[in-house]
Amino acid sequence: MTYHLVTPFKREHLIPFWVKEIERLGDVIYHPISEKKLPFPESDKIQPLVYEKPELPYYGVIIHALNMFIKNHKFVDDDYYVISSDDDCWETDFFDKIKHVTSDFIVVSLKRGDHQVNSPYGIDTLLAAPQNIRVGRISGNQIIMKGHILKKHQFDTREPAVSDGRFLEMLWYTYKHDDFTFVPDAYMYFNYLEPGRFDAANGVV
Repeated sequence: MTYHLVTPFKREHLIPFWVKEIERLGDVIYHPISEKKLPFPESDKIQPLVYEKPELPYYGVIIHALNMFIKNHKFVDDDYYVISSDDDCWETDFFDKIKHVTSDFIVVSLKRGDHQVNSPYGIDTLLAAPQNIRVGRISGNQIIMKGHILKKHQFDTREPAVSDGRFLEMLWYTYKHDDFTFVPDAYMYFNYLEPGRFDAANGVV
């Protein structure tokens, strides 16, 4: 099974981390989306997309970048797509925990760190559970979906700060719930590479 990591990318100092991490993983293709060409090495596993930056606030630019990816990417229908920020990450054995899943959607949990630092986001864990698929209790990187799903949709640009939650709510109420597999013991890490948020990340970059 191949997984595609789709990331609006702006923190250039994180490029060495991601090059090393993607090479560590066997079946992950990285899609950094940016407003300019970034110094990623030539690799079949790293496929950048450059877009023209619109005059929008920060979250609006992120949503625009994701929509540009959906519009331009040649999707592989049965591959899985993960959407995350460039400072998010996952636990070391994350993909081992989800590799048995074949449903259209995989819902995972999200650890949000040890310390609340330079953002309003808390440090409580968002668990993968049906009752948590709602704005404020789920993040965009918690639902992994197959390409034949993602290619049919666009993110709503009207409320970009909550667009990921609205998008995931839409998926939950649009598709059969039997198409969702919940794996609560598989954890993404929210803003893992943000200095000071995760104790375990100290010195990683």
